[in-house]
Amino acid sequence: MVEQACRVLGVEPRLSVVSPLMMRVVGIFIPAARDSVEMMYEFTAPFVVDSSRIERDCSLSATPIPAAIERTIAWYREHVAKV
Repeated sequence: MVEQACRVLGVEPRLSVVSPLMMRVVGIFIPAARDSVEMMYEFTAPFVVDSSRIERDCSLSATPIPAAIERTIAWYREHVAKV
């Protein structure tokens, strides 16, 4: 998703990785880092989102991620970036 967003923005993606162990160590000194350790599974394991039930039960359809990224960036440029 980062790569897709960077393509829309016209910038090169720059990523870095922090291991869960490093977050625990940093958490000794920075409470916000300590608080985020319990959520690290979101970044170290596959994050699967399944919209089939709401599509079936409510006749809705999920927005494809590339379209959602483009719309979000367009909204941001229109409403926030001008401030």
